[in-house]
Amino acid sequence: MKKSSILALAVAPLVLGTSVAVQAQSVSTDPVGFVKTELPAGQLTPLGINLLKPAVASGKVISIDGDSVTLSGEVSLDAGKGYYLEVADGNLEGDRVDVANASGNVITLNLSASHNTIDANALEVDSRVVIRPHVTFGDITDMIGADNLHTGNDTPDTTQLLTYDEGGFVVNAYFDGVWYDAAFNEIDNNIIAPGTGLLFRNAGSEAAEAISLGEVRTNNFILPLKPGLQMVSLGYPVDRSPNDYGMNLESFTGAEIDASEGDQVLTLTPSGFDINVLYSDGVWYDGQFNDVSDDALFAADGTVLLRKIESDPDFVIIKPY
Repeated sequence: MKKSSILALAVAPLVLGTSVAVQAQSVSTDPVGFVKTELPAGQLTPLGINLLKPAVASGKVISIDGDSVTLSGEVSLDAGKGYYLEVADGNLEGDRVDVANASGNVITLNLSASHNTIDANALEVDSRVVIRPHVTFGDITDMIGADNLHTGNDTPDTTQLLTYDEGGFVVNAYFDGVWYDAAFNEIDNNIIAPGTGLLFRNAGSEAAEAISLGEVRTNNFILPLKPGLQMVSLGYPVDRSPNDYGMNLESFTGAEIDASEGDQVLTLTPSGFDINVLYSDGVWYDGQFNDVSDDALFAADGTVLLRKIESDPDFVIIKPY
């Protein structure tokens, strides 16, 4: 079994008492921390990237014109990398939209990105925004170390990183220093959007570990939820329960009698997925009908399968500190 909670708590003092902020032109830094995840040999391990790459810019929105946004400070982006804007305050706190390019203090948004949670017209003048690089598949290699990623002769024998689509799990495989999708396209530079859940399969004969370093999100987080199953991480490097995240009958569906009638949180164990269900009494129960409403079903570095009866494109995860 993986162990990460103790190390995840190393973030808490930084968040709660000793954080620093540095302002240099339009760049600021949020509290930083690290999370270490054990990756046992031959097993699937949930992996959620809940620490953030350092912000490259922050500032207030001055004006909006179509897909162009003028900010209060200049923005410098590296060519070939993916970036996103996250709203840090105001009515849209926690919403995100991809950034295509920047010139001076004007950024152009990529309004066609499927993981956007808002479009340009929704942004509010005077709201504070932060621009960060996206996490990529190549970053997973850096977190674990190329020497710890086993390459086999075929996909079942090699290290894998599983994502989830509407049709089920999507297997991405590591061969000779590069991540590939099922069609054998190189995907090292492909984006892993905020809130995306991952399952890591260690195909080697020895345990490995993933070390995630980064900044801690200091604003609320919007996690769009659609009907059916989705694999998600919840945006913060802390262990939390359904009650902690406000997963109650105001925003989730409770089952009356049959478990299939209610929203579910599926957590991975060595023997498979355990199903936890919200019932109409407002309580989350596990398969033995124990109350797990206050149990840490969501790990600091974790991933769950979340089954929703109804969509909630604007589910707000309130910052936990």
